[in-house]
Amino acid sequence: MTRSRAELAPVAAVIAISGAVAGAYFANRPHLDIFPDTPVYAAVADHLPSSFISAGRLPGYPVLMAISSWLPGGRDVALVVLQCLMFVAAVVFIYLIARVALGHAWVAFVVAFLIATDLLMAGFARIAMSETIAVFLTTGVALAAVAYLRSAQLKHLWLTAALMAALLLTRPEYAFLGIVLLPYLLVVMWRRGQLDRRLLAQGAASVAMVVLVVVGYSAANWIVNGYLGISNIGNVALLGKVMVYRMEGEAPPPYDRYTALVSAIGPAAGPWPLMQIAPFNDPNHQLAGDFARAVVEKDPVGFANHTFGTILTSSTDYDAVYLRINDQGAFAPELHKLLALDERRYAAFVLVPALALVWLVFGLVARPENHRAQVMGAMSVIVIYGTLTAAAGTFDEFGRIHMPINGLSTLLVVGSLFFNLELAYKLRNLTALIPLWVAAIKIAYIALIPIVHSTRITAVALAAIAVLQALVLVGWSTRPTAAQVPAPAS
Repeated sequence: MTRSRAELAPVAAVIAISGAVAGAYFANRPHLDIFPDTPVYAAVADHLPSSFISAGRLPGYPVLMAISSWLPGGRDVALVVLQCLMFVAAVVFIYLIARVALGHAWVAFVVAFLIATDLLMAGFARIAMSETIAVFLTTGVALAAVAYLRSAQLKHLWLTAALMAALLLTRPEYAFLGIVLLPYLLVVMWRRGQLDRRLLAQGAASVAMVVLVVVGYSAANWIVNGYLGISNIGNVALLGKVMVYRMEGEAPPPYDRYTALVSAIGPAAGPWPLMQIAPFNDPNHQLAGDFARAVVEKDPVGFANHTFGTILTSSTDYDAVYLRINDQGAFAPELHKLLALDERRYAAFVLVPALALVWLVFGLVARPENHRAQVMGAMSVIVIYGTLTAAAGTFDEFGRIHMPINGLSTLLVVGSLFFNLELAYKLRNLTALIPLWVAAIKIAYIALIPIVHSTRITAVALAAIAVLQALVLVGWSTRPTAAQVPAPAS
């Protein structure tokens, strides 16, 4: 009974803290916030089920809006309550993931506490947009994947696939997450010697199910709306990328005839004003997508180079514009202070691309019994996928697009620092200075981020940090007496 209470205490604490933060923000300005995307979601919600197949907005969030309309208080109240509950649940999910990945309840609590007090994330619970449900589903996918790695039970594999299907019907950028995450889980099982024919068949079937959802929804969109894909917003977003990178001048014939028009709008205005002008005002923004794809296909190396720079420069972005704190409302001073702390904490995300890549590889090459490394590797798959799709397919508001992976990104940063400190404590000799040195370099670089304005310097620094962290992981993972990572606690 004592152990059960001890295990439940951190969970109860993060529920209370996250609930208090979300509650304080709502009390400051107690109503649902509306942004330009909201009416589009509401229109789809109001016409369900006939609008379930939509080229403009996926049905995941409109379904949530429709459900909230049936609950007491209606959409203005119930939607906020549901989204607050989803935020709190996501915090609990992060705690449970961190508990397995890091092996210590107190470290898991630190990770969850940082998410519970993330006002930038909690603030979306008061907004009629899809970020909160995306956070909930992404962390749900991650937790289901961790459950599968821990138990090797097929029900958890299928739960992971089912949540992926729900996620991709909410946010189009996650359409292909299943194609990379599920195989990663199967490779881990193979390295453990647990991949028999039945598990391989079930794993292939789970991947096929996710692919079938994508193909089925795309085909239905083509039949109903004349668009072969899950969302035509991708056409606009890709054109926005081309405009931001000023690559429209590279458009080949016959698209070069539109170059002057695209250039006249300019990257500052973005692609949406262009969508109101002929011939870019065609159904499903088809010309925008065709124009942008033609540019990318002509110069894929240039586009990839720009995208790599976006990965480095956008990792610390946050969109405080979505937070509306009433200076005369309840808890206003406290909320402003919390926001200031969160903005500083987001500087640590500069390490995420490098750390995620290191853990992804290490999760595949570490000892098969090193379950903690495998969990960190699987979480890195999700983070890298979210980072790449945001950098390649989004032209602005990277902080909002990154929000679903921010919890897992926090896990990678804190988990990596903790690993180095834990290793130094276990060694307790001169060699302990090496992991301590690597941890100190990370912290120092986070502090220097506000004055580093060179993408090249950032790339070199992150490459160095990745190499050093990899050396620490590989160098001591073969020493069971010093740094062998134990299996997850029960």
